[in-house]
Amino acid sequence: MSTSFISDLLRFGDFAKSIDDPSFQPLVPRLLDLLLKFNAANTAQRWKAWARSKLGVPVLPAIPLQVALYLTGLVDRAIQQGHSVSVIESATYIIRWGHRLADFEPPKEHPLLMDVAESARRKVTRPVQSNQSTM
Repeated sequence: MSTSFISDLLRFGDFAKSIDDPSFQPLVPRLLDLLLKFNAANTAQRWKAWARSKLGVPVLPAIPLQVALYLTGLVDRAIQQGHSVSVIESATYIIRWGHRLADFEPPKEHPLLMDVAESARRKVTRPVQSNQSTM
């Protein structure tokens, strides 16, 4: 399992101030493992890869407009590939989680991203099909 996204997070916020002590070093891999078990590592890696593939797009702290563009691409792919809205929700969650972990203001709280998340839910969510057959 890749830990590079979490490793990057540890360079920011309060973590950066506290891991200089060599006695913490053996605990870092265990912390990363614990965190990754409860958060989608692949989702985090996809955000990081996308951000790094674009000019001027920081992984942290993320810029709301750039996150909105990333989510728009996920919406397009979800529709094309028949995925549920959970793909977009997972990406939104992991970006917010990473920012909180690194002690940054989560971009999800930005009105633009709240609107994108709601629009994504409406666009990607498939209507419920009735099980009743028509006569």
